[in-house]
Amino acid sequence: SISSLITTGIYSHIRHPFYTGILCTFIGSSVLSKSIERLLISVFYYITIRNKCIKEEEELLKVYEDQYTNYQSLVKGRFLPSLGYKEKSFPLIDDKGNKTAIGQYQ
Repeated sequence: SISSLITTGIYSHIRHPFYTGILCTFIGSSVLSKSIERLLISVFYYITIRNKCIKEEEELLKVYEDQYTNYQSLVKGRFLPSLGYKEKSFPLIDDKGNKTAIGQYQ
C-alpha cells in the first residue's frame, strides 16, 4: 500500500530536509576547516542531490499526482524555505486516496 504524503512540520517549509541537513554539514565542515577541497565536494554533492531530487519528484508525481503537484506549488523550496510568510492550504487525503477536507499549515 502507498503511504501518505507528509506535508507537515519541516516538510511544510522545504521538500527535502534530509538532503538539506547533509548539505549544511558538508558546507559547515568546509568552512570550519577552511578547505577548498571540501567546499568543492559540497558543490559536487549539491549538484548530485539536486539531480537526484528531480528524479525523485518525478516518481512522487506519478504516485501522488495532483496531491504532489499541489504540494510543490505551495512549498517552493526544495532545499531552502521560501522567504516571507504565506498561509498555505492543501487537500487532505485519507489512506484510500480520497480527498477529505482542506487543511492549512503555516
